[in-house]
Parts: sequence; C-alpha cells; structure tokens
Amino acid sequence: MAQGEGQPAIELSPVAEHTFEFLKAGLTIQFDPYAETLLLKQGGQEFKLKKE
Repeated sequence: MAQGEGQPAIELSPVAEHTFEFLKAGLTIQFDPYAETLLLKQGGQEFKLKKE
C-alpha cells in the first residue's frame, strides 16, 4: 500500500526486487536501498528522491 498526501491509498504490485507498480495510473516506484533513493516514473516523467 502507498498513499500520497491528500490522495487515497493504492495497492502496489511487486514486479521485481525493490520495484513496484500501480498499473491503473501507469506508476512505477523503484527503491535503491544502497543509494537511499526512490525513483518514481509516471506519464513519461521521472522523479528521483533522496533520503535526507
């Protein structure tokens, strides 16, 4: 499950180690635990977030 601020919760499906999808929204989330980053892909855009 995932939930963005002000958004309803969604169920993510695992597709690979550290990678999850929500197909209805064309959303892919990929975690890199070594670099402590999260890559969010949706609608042809990519957003890379780093843990602070």
